[in-house]
Amino acid sequence: FQFFLVSIFFSACQVLQAQVLDNPALQTQIQPIVNSIYNLNHLQASQALQQLHSQYPADPAIPLLKALNRFWQAELSRKHGQYHPYIYRQLEEAFDKNAAFETNPGARRSYHFVEFMGHALESRLKYFEESDWGAVNAARKVLSHLDPVIELADSSPELSLIAGLYHYYAVSYPRDKTYLKPFMAFFPEGSISQGLVELSYAARQPNIGQAQALYYLTDIYQFESHEPHKAIENAQTLHTLFPGNTWFHADYIRALIRGRRLSQAKEECLIIDKAFRQLGRTEDRVIYSTESRYTSQLMMRIYHYLGQVFYHGSGDVRTAQSYFDLSMNMITISNMQRNEYAAYTYFYQGLCQDKLGNRTRARGLYQQALDHPDASSIEDAAHACVNQPCISWPIPR
Repeated sequence: FQFFLVSIFFSACQVLQAQVLDNPALQTQIQPIVNSIYNLNHLQASQALQQLHSQYPADPAIPLLKALNRFWQAELSRKHGQYHPYIYRQLEEAFDKNAAFETNPGARRSYHFVEFMGHALESRLKYFEESDWGAVNAARKVLSHLDPVIELADSSPELSLIAGLYHYYAVSYPRDKTYLKPFMAFFPEGSISQGLVELSYAARQPNIGQAQALYYLTDIYQFESHEPHKAIENAQTLHTLFPGNTWFHADYIRALIRGRRLSQAKEECLIIDKAFRQLGRTEDRVIYSTESRYTSQLMMRIYHYLGQVFYHGSGDVRTAQSYFDLSMNMITISNMQRNEYAAYTYFYQGLCQDKLGNRTRARGLYQQALDHPDASSIEDAAHACVNQPCISWPIPR
């Protein structure tokens, strides 16, 4: 049950948006700042928020956005703990200021949105700190705001975004985790179709929730309903809207690969690789978001994707192997033992060795994939390949 709460209520924070503002003038001023945050212009966004704070010292949207700006900086480099104390302070300030709007009927959308998203972000931070109880406790605080958000969803695309996330995942998550179904009696009824309509509305309307809606529609079409052309469409729109966001760029590449557009995926990967190499000494040092948006943690993904492109495309196994080795090197120097790309990379290295006829080495790599703590998504495939040679493998769905 705790994992359902965390998944539903902190999932929105992965690409958290600004407050749903009942102040049109402030909303107009905030939109360029949101764009700066999503284009990973952290310093520019920070300076603009400081100026805005002097104009609107009582508005809770400002500290919430400050927390978001630092969260994205931590997200890109996966160096979460460095900014957590700052993020917690900004969230506390946002909650304190938001309390003044609790009984203001003209600020209902803003009030519930700040509470919902602020506690969701808090829950995500606790999850990264491996505090399951802290994550669930923070997620629990949004329950009282869920009904008002759903009630007000028709009045704003941003609230429609939250309602869409809930309606969709309230069905899909318990469907995959059947032990959660009895608990759903305590929650509003979900609906896959309604959730998709609400998310699509938020994704197609110019609003401060558009990026988040596009992000989750990409994820849904790619991993849940398996409609790769729709995943590519949404991922490409997100990349086009925020070209400076290298994480969104990597998501677009992943969608291209799963949609079997390998030549295009290769071109996009090489654009990022060129920018990364220009940073210098990239083979033996961690590069964080404090110095570049092309971080070592990003490159573990890009080199993995290049390995997939050569393995599934041209069949150049040796080149594929070299890129998987580069991906593993980025994981190692970044000290990222806990991430699924390591397990996937071990697995693909095994596929390459099987194809080269090195069966003993291949089996060892499959076993390394199985021994990795984040091997759940590759476990069945790795077990199959341990038992018999896997000299070919389909593009992942």
